[in-house]
Amino acid sequence: GNGRGLRTGGEIIVRTESVLLQSLCVPCFNHCRHCLLSWNGSAEGAPWERSLITAERFLNELRRMKPDITGSFAFGYAMDHPKLAEALRTLRALGSPQAELLQCDGMKMRQEAKCLELMRMLLAEGVRRLNFTFYGNADYHDRFAGRPGDYLLLFRMMKAARNVGLPFSTGIMLTCENVSQINDLTGRLREAGSEKIILIVPHGEGRGKQLA
Repeated sequence: GNGRGLRTGGEIIVRTESVLLQSLCVPCFNHCRHCLLSWNGSAEGAPWERSLITAERFLNELRRMKPDITGSFAFGYAMDHPKLAEALRTLRALGSPQAELLQCDGMKMRQEAKCLELMRMLLAEGVRRLNFTFYGNADYHDRFAGRPGDYLLLFRMMKAARNVGLPFSTGIMLTCENVSQINDLTGRLREAGSEKIILIVPHGEGRGKQLA
């Protein structure tokens, strides 16, 4: 859940403003060193159909009991659901922001034609923006992501997104190891069409503690 602190009479009261229910039921094709979700190769969340039943019941009860709190449902470890178009429609029906903003990390390998096909489908299903995460230039990124070719895959997907007119932003995990690569990488991302580039300092969730 997310919340904010309110100072009243010298005391700070934390008030919950939103709750995110997430089912880790979709495999990720990367094995990132820092994985904040501690992905270990096995999807440990409840099966998709059962997740939906739980999510719908939870969100309905939240709206009824706590209408001042925003609730949403999402899935992971990655967004590459085997029935992605259907999943996006379901998320939209549940009012989930993930139906409009797709995080394109850890997706299966696709060549240019399949990337273009994917982007056209996302656009048709109402996705409004994409985001891609980078860890450095090609060799370093692939080692960090734990998969050869992941860097080029992200650029193929960004090219396809640009071709269909689907806006995207990028994030770069900033560490002492890759800081010398940032200027070159941000230049490449701007050339690729990234509307916004954000530098992210990894934190200690999941295996992020290994980067301390």
